[in-house]
Amino acid sequence: MIKATMKEKDGFGENGANQPSETQVLRDLIMGFRATQIIATAAKLDLAEHLGHGPQTPVELAHATNTNERRLYRLLRALTHLGILELNRDARFSLSPMGNLLHERVPGSLRHVAILYGEEWLWGAYAQLAHSMKSDKPAFEYVYGQKLFDYLKENAAAADRSFGRNDGAAPR
Repeated sequence: MIKATMKEKDGFGENGANQPSETQVLRDLIMGFRATQIIATAAKLDLAEHLGHGPQTPVELAHATNTNERRLYRLLRALTHLGILELNRDARFSLSPMGNLLHERVPGSLRHVAILYGEEWLWGAYAQLAHSMKSDKPAFEYVYGQKLFDYLKENAAAADRSFGRNDGAAPR
């Protein structure tokens, strides 16, 4: 078993520098899927729209999003840790400049990108990436039996959610 040094456990690199150790950086990369899902959930709940009107408490946001207050509070704290939200002194949450990019009407919005990369159907293909490396078939085709755009043509709801469209047409 490999043991991390105390400095590595504390998130400090060699020589005591206040930089993440290689262990911490790699651990964060490995667990990056959590950040994707946290951000995708915020986009699906349209938290940026709700917070675009000003800071709100978890109770107010839970009511506005029809979600469980305790669970939403944990999500809000995670979004704060990621730099998407800010927790104000009055226990209200507000959007950070980065979080504002999840607002649909902001130029350069990444809301639908966040939703796309949080979709289960996309994750299923990425989970089979190792299979793709050993065969001549893309992971998406291996998992779903068809090419990506054919899948999206047959699953208009997935395309609409992921690409922010309401017309039911597959992406071009």
